[in-house]
Amino acid sequence: MAPQTRGPMDIIEFLLFIPLLIYGIALSQLLSQWKRIFDFENFYGPFVVTVVAFTEVAISNIYHFLGIFTAREDHSYVSYLLDLCGPFLLLLAVNSLVKDDNHDGIVDKEEFHTRMRLTYSFMAGFVALHLLPQFRDDDGNLLIRLPAIAVLVAIAVFRKDWMVYVLGVIWFASFLKHVLVGM
Repeated sequence: MAPQTRGPMDIIEFLLFIPLLIYGIALSQLLSQWKRIFDFENFYGPFVVTVVAFTEVAISNIYHFLGIFTAREDHSYVSYLLDLCGPFLLLLAVNSLVKDDNHDGIVDKEEFHTRMRLTYSFMAGFVALHLLPQFRDDDGNLLIRLPAIAVLVAIAVFRKDWMVYVLGVIWFASFLKHVLVGM
């Protein structure tokens, strides 16, 4: 039996390449930080909570982005540029969190605190972007997104570790909602 050949990429597959590439770069940078979960010598709770939460948010957004993008009937250049904003803001948040200025790749408490303002500001923008109709599918997450945005902004302004744990609780509630609704 001859292998099946597929025709050329359709326009949707072609347009999806760039945003999914950007999401993939951000996700690979996050996954490279998972080693910190098991590095008890350099373990820093707020950094680990942030990496775990950002990783799941990235995976969830890739999954939902595919559905929203492919369901859209009208694609314009402007809507495509707006579609790139989400992956780009996530990549900026991740790059500001895990950028490797030092050679050992360790982000300690002091370095984490210097990066908090930028990291959480970008992430607040990323989550706020999902309030626009173009980026949501009336998924019922408004009651989770609004407190998440408030906490992300508060972390960026006040740079307190305990606020990262509050964000972790909000993220975990969102994660449980997705898991329980998806069953």
